[in-house]
Amino acid sequence: VGMQYTAERTSMTSTKKIKVAFVVHNMAIWSSLHNVYTLMNEAGSGFLPKVFTLPCDHTSSGNYEGEDHTYAELKAMGIKAIRPDNKTMSEHLAVLKNFAPDYLFRQTPWELHLPPEFRVGNLNSFTRLCYIPYGFLTANIEQRQFNQEYHLSCWGIMRETKIKRLLYEKNSPDIGFRNVAATGYPRFETLWERRNEKYWPTKVSDGDTKIIWAPHHSIDTKWLGFSTFIDNHMQFLKLARQSPSLHIVLRPHPALFSKLLANGVPQENIDRFIHDFTSLPNTALYEEGDYIPLFGASDLLITDGIGFFSEYMLTGKPIIYTDSGRSFGFNDAGKLLVDGLYRATNFNEVLTSLTALLENDDPLRATRERIAKVLFNPSKPSPSQQILQIIKTAHNA
Repeated sequence: VGMQYTAERTSMTSTKKIKVAFVVHNMAIWSSLHNVYTLMNEAGSGFLPKVFTLPCDHTSSGNYEGEDHTYAELKAMGIKAIRPDNKTMSEHLAVLKNFAPDYLFRQTPWELHLPPEFRVGNLNSFTRLCYIPYGFLTANIEQRQFNQEYHLSCWGIMRETKIKRLLYEKNSPDIGFRNVAATGYPRFETLWERRNEKYWPTKVSDGDTKIIWAPHHSIDTKWLGFSTFIDNHMQFLKLARQSPSLHIVLRPHPALFSKLLANGVPQENIDRFIHDFTSLPNTALYEEGDYIPLFGASDLLITDGIGFFSEYMLTGKPIIYTDSGRSFGFNDAGKLLVDGLYRATNFNEVLTSLTALLENDDPLRATRERIAKVLFNPSKPSPSQQILQIIKTAHNA
C-alpha cells in the first residue's frame, strides 16, 4: 500500500499483540470506527484495541464538553472506555501514553475541536496516526478535507472510493500514494450490516409516513453555508402541526445548537422551539449517537447536510435535499451523489417533492440504487477486514 513508518520501530515477534488506541469525542461518528474496533477486539485477532474518551468543542471556542455522555453511550454499547479519575487533559494524555499504542485512530482532522494535548504535535511523537474519514466528505473545501496537518502526519489514511484517491492526489501532493490505502468505508459497512434494525420514537399507525429531518450546523454564511435550519424550522413545525400522519424526527447535527448560540441565537429561543416541536404527538428530537435504527424505520430523509445523505443513500429510500443557495457547493465526491437527491430551493419545493413521494412518484429510485453500489459493494472483503490486514501486514513486515 506504500505506507511507511515515520517512527523508529523496536523489534517484535508475531505473537505480540498490536496495540491500537481509538480516541473518541463524538458518538455520532463512532460508526466509522466501530467495526474496526470490534474485529480487533475478537479473540485471536492479534490486536489489543482500547477506546479513550475526550470532551470536544464544535465551535472552536475552547469550551470542551460532552465526555461524560460519550463515555455513557459507549458503556451502553458494551464498550468500557478508558479515562482518568481526575479528568484534566494532561491526565487524559498520560493515560493514553501509558497504554503505549502502536497505532492511534483519531475521529477527525479538525485540530481546534480537540484539547491542545490531543493535537498532532503531541500525538505523533509516540505513536503512528491513522485516519478513517468521519463522514463521506462532499463539501467543496478540499484543502480542509484532504490536506490538514493531521492528514499529512498520518501513517495511514483509509479511503472510501476511487474518487477520494483522486481528491487526495489533487489537493495533497505531499500525501499521494505514500499513506492512502484503498479499503472502502467501514461506516457504510456498518450501515449495511444493520440495515434491518428499526427504532422510531413516536407512535405511528398504518399509513403514517416517518420522516427524518436532519439539519446541518453551518448557519454561518462565512463558513460552508449549507444549513437551512433558520430559514425553515418554523415551516417544519407548521407542517407537523397540520399533518398528523407525518411523523417527523428532528435529528440535528451534533453542533447545530451550539452553533446557533455562538451566532447570537438566544438559548430561550432554541428551548422554545424544541418545546413547541417536541410537544406534538407526531414529532420527536433524537440526539443519540446511534441513529442507524432511525434509518431502518424511516420512509424518507429531508436534509441540508453534506454527508448524511450519502449514508442514507444505502437505504434506497428517497432524499429531499434543501439547498440554501449560499453554500460552498460540492466537491467531485458530492457531485457523484446529487443526481439521487430531490433538490428543493425553498419550502414550497420541499412540499412539492414530499407530496409526489407520498403518492409513490419516485423517479430517482434507480439512480439512488446505482449510486449506492458505487459507495459500497457488500460482495467484496469488508473495509474493516482490509484495514486490519493492512496494519498487520505492515506491522510484521
